[in-house]
Amino acid sequence: VWECLIWNVVDNSQAEFDASKISTFQDGYSLFCEAEDAFGGGRLNALNTKGEITEFTCKFVPNKPGHNFPVYSEGLFYACTDKAARPGFYDIEGNMVIDLSSYNMGRIPYSSEMGVNAPYFENGQATILFANNADSVFEAVIDKTGAFVGEPEKVDVSVY
Repeated sequence: VWECLIWNVVDNSQAEFDASKISTFQDGYSLFCEAEDAFGGGRLNALNTKGEITEFTCKFVPNKPGHNFPVYSEGLFYACTDKAARPGFYDIEGNMVIDLSSYNMGRIPYSSEMGVNAPYFENGQATILFANNADSVFEAVIDKTGAFVGEPEKVDVSVY
């Protein structure tokens, strides 16, 4: 866990907090968490450019072997509910906007080494991975309502 000091030199505002993971600023916000478990997961917070911190009830829950930290993009970020039972996309107030709990997303590793990132929106769409009951993994593109854009395609990714 690092002691962080963010200083906005434009208006001379500062924010001081502890964080184990932090994202870059995007769309005026940075997400961070202070580690609460052995795998580096924890409760998410948002920091705006004025140094104001918003605490969320949702969490960053890393998958093994690696899970890229979520970023705030196009008004949403990917996280899980407090009990990690309901993954989805949240707005900057911490409200779930897209509920993805009907998809088995919890045991699929997202990592840059695999060319797969934690889900995020770009140009109104996000790519998600989910497994069916036979542990086959599918890649799907969703829009901001959570609807599929096209048909999900099977991919060669292992489920843990």
